[in-house]
Amino acid sequence: MKYKLPIVIVAAASLLAVFTSDRLVPRLTSFARLPDASAESGSAAGQGVVNKDADGQQLVQQATAQLIREEVLQANIQQQVSLYGQQLLGTGQYRHFGVGANKRLRLELKLQAAGELTSLTQVSDGRHLWTREDFPSGTTLSRIDLRRVRQATEQRQPDADAAQSGSWMVLGGLPRLLASLEAQFQFVSVSESSLGNTPVWVIVGSWKPQQLAELQTRFKRPAGVLPEHLPDAVRLVLGRDKVFPLFPYEIQYLKRSGTDRKGRELIPMVTIQLRKVTRRVQMEASQFEYQRGDQVVIDRTDKFLSQVGLGQDR
Repeated sequence: MKYKLPIVIVAAASLLAVFTSDRLVPRLTSFARLPDASAESGSAAGQGVVNKDADGQQLVQQATAQLIREEVLQANIQQQVSLYGQQLLGTGQYRHFGVGANKRLRLELKLQAAGELTSLTQVSDGRHLWTREDFPSGTTLSRIDLRRVRQATEQRQPDADAAQSGSWMVLGGLPRLLASLEAQFQFVSVSESSLGNTPVWVIVGSWKPQQLAELQTRFKRPAGVLPEHLPDAVRLVLGRDKVFPLFPYEIQYLKRSGTDRKGRELIPMVTIQLRKVTRRVQMEASQFEYQRGDQVVIDRTDKFLSQVGLGQDR
């Protein structure tokens, strides 16, 4: 089973990075126009009480908008991966800082498996988004030109607010993660629960029909069947209080067990937990600078623009 270990690590890192590189990235036109973010207060949290009045899709959109509005945010990351019979644990940290086009972000994740350390680092310094992947087989450093992404977005969406939200949704940290999930999954199951003393929404979604069809065509699989490294559903745990309204405390990718599609149980394949969330931390732009050193850099701007429908071939 050891030969599959690098596949597990790549799949896990790719899920956290929202299918970066040559994996799935939704086109800009797939993203819904964000509504105004509003705090979800709610009363005492229930334990898995289904809320038929709550709109899961709208809650995920609002969560994205709320994250974009956060000027200073830091959270610790814990990741559990169960793929190909392997169990991996990851730890890391997420930070973002600033407003508008000046927003910065830094994501660091480390996975330990079979005595080997694998890490993923993403840094947005306002000019480029840098992605460094350290695998046992070697290191890859790539970047995306944020100025070109913003220019392409503004040409596609002349409205300044829409262009700013669109650019940040396409590229930016946790907001991009949620926006990508909203674009690719249909959230229909919403329940009220609690995480410790924090009331939360628990939202479950499955692939939108078009996304599922594209995946099955791409990987040449029969209807309703996806490769082992791709989830069948996703589960979000969003804050339902006023402290961090709609914050994504947990993102869980689920896989159907067994070979018979009917009645199969959804079990976790990747669980991302965000804990120790705070705004009370001193940040400045210099903390988000990336020193490339003498590492060879791969420019992925053209490929990224093409993937999200902003390239010349759209």
